[in-house]
Amino acid sequence: MRRRSEPFRQAGIIFLISRGGLVLFAPFAYLALTRLVPDLLHISPPFYLGLKRHFAGVFHYMIDPWVRWDSGWYLQIAHFGYSATDSSTAFFPLYPMLVAALGPVFGGNFVVAGIVISLACCLGAFVLLYKLVEID
Repeated sequence: MRRRSEPFRQAGIIFLISRGGLVLFAPFAYLALTRLVPDLLHISPPFYLGLKRHFAGVFHYMIDPWVRWDSGWYLQIAHFGYSATDSSTAFFPLYPMLVAALGPVFGGNFVVAGIVISLACCLGAFVLLYKLVEID
């Protein structure tokens, strides 16, 4: 049984080190970039702002850096579905479906649901990579 748990233990260590570093570093990078380029705080994302719950205090600096780029599209698809009038059909459906399914578990907060799903997939990828390298 010890042998089976080894990939999960090793992948878990790498996961905690890499993701922990990002979680600790992201708020400082966010603060530094917004001081260098103050307009970053006022750029409108390409989606309905009601989908992004605003956090206050420390949670704002921990969560907000991750709601950038394509996350707006995924949040929009998770909440409203696909539309023929925009470019939402360029995105695969599994991730938005998972975000929509897990959103109610987090009190309707699709952003936190997306972060949890992404972290779970990252951990799974680390386990699979460990097993692949072990075979080689």
